[in-house]
Amino acid sequence: MKNFFALVSLFAVTVASAQITITQADAMQASDLFVLSNGYSVLPPWTAGSSGPSQTWNFTGAQYDYVDSLQIHAAGWISTNVSALYPQCQLAASSPNDTTSYDLLRIDATGQFVDGHVFYDPQFGLLSSPYSDPFAFIEYPTTYNTVMVDTAYSDVTQPIASGSQDSMRNVLTYITQFTADAWGTATTPLGTFPALRIKRDMSYTGIQFYHDTVTGWSTPQPYSANDRQYEWWVNGIGFPVVRLIVNTNNDSIIAFIVLTAATTGIEEVQRDDFMIYPNPASESFRMNGSVSSKWEIVDVNGRTVKSGVMQSETTEVNVADLSAGMYIVKVTSEGNTPLCSRLIVE
Repeated sequence: MKNFFALVSLFAVTVASAQITITQADAMQASDLFVLSNGYSVLPPWTAGSSGPSQTWNFTGAQYDYVDSLQIHAAGWISTNVSALYPQCQLAASSPNDTTSYDLLRIDATGQFVDGHVFYDPQFGLLSSPYSDPFAFIEYPTTYNTVMVDTAYSDVTQPIASGSQDSMRNVLTYITQFTADAWGTATTPLGTFPALRIKRDMSYTGIQFYHDTVTGWSTPQPYSANDRQYEWWVNGIGFPVVRLIVNTNNDSIIAFIVLTAATTGIEEVQRDDFMIYPNPASESFRMNGSVSSKWEIVDVNGRTVKSGVMQSETTEVNVADLSAGMYIVKVTSEGNTPLCSRLIVE
């Protein structure tokens, strides 16, 4: 079990190349936060590289178009009318800034699965798009030369408001082949790690048609597409550290996602006796808490970059010398559970 109030064990060190296996012990968990840098307009001089053992990959130096993030919640954290739609799911994933849209996740010894999507429509309220055959994000155990085939199926009718059209039906089928085709050492903005590469070939076919209050259902419109991605997985985190989206003909990169920060099990506490402000901070921030409490600032690699003891109920901490990014502020008083909060330094 991963430890609450601890950063994920992705230390920026050089390690020897070794085969790894991805298992349920590496699954995402509630309170995980993944910070993702996305690129598509300025592509780095990377390639997907070769399959096989003992590969070396370097995913540093890229320019990003935008940064996004993924927050993992315990299903009980979200509203009950959402979680009740997917009682089999333990987790929900969303953007930290978006409380209207969730992917519902189920994790067991066989893998991580997306069972459906829930979102709040401003006109129609709560809408749900379930998979009757769940979509596999990764299956366990996965090691070098593992090959798996997964299907996912959904048939969803949603209300719309477009002239006399009042609903849309979308029938979608995914077929995905996962191949763990390489292992080696991957260097990313987080450090250098033993990594397992998964090649994900996905094809999907769909049928979409609309209901008109006057003319009835329209003629079904079929569509289809093929997609290929390469993902680099490491032990200790439930999300790939790098994902390349490539041209299926020649494996040239058309977009990429790089994990640039990850925390796990940070149980943030919102209490009147523990506040951080301003947040984000550029020069300094203040925190209030108990006198004699120990405080520390931890970076995304698990290193304590500043620490001290609170001399009064309000303490000011200078962060002008810290690099911009995300940190964890942890305050511990004797005999009490540590209080944690994320801090953004600009």
